[in-house]
Amino acid sequence: MDKILKVIDNDTAQPWTIKIIAKNDAYGRDDCLTHDDDELMVEFYDGRYIEGFDPEGQFVSRYNLSTIAQETYQGINLDGGIASWTINAPVMVEVRKWLKDQAFTYYAIEQFTGTHAYN
Repeated sequence: MDKILKVIDNDTAQPWTIKIIAKNDAYGRDDCLTHDDDELMVEFYDGRYIEGFDPEGQFVSRYNLSTIAQETYQGINLDGGIASWTINAPVMVEVRKWLKDQAFTYYAIEQFTGTHAYN
């Protein structure tokens, strides 16, 4: 399973990094937390800002997979206070397709082997 997707919103020229967090993965500031739930989480990073931030960019927001993976042709506003932290619908269609593909791999391997695609 690929855990990182890098996309550019062509309408705004905004680069984004999307990262999947699975059970037992470290996350949060300086990876100080461990994800202990079976449901995948999805993190969004602003790819414009690397220096002084995570390798993926500046952390913007985190969601449970079920919150954002629903089939829809809508964008997402990740932070109402910062206009550039909105991802337009065509990019979110691509992101949701990628998430669906990665989640299928992750959960299918778990179902048949009793372990996750990676740990």
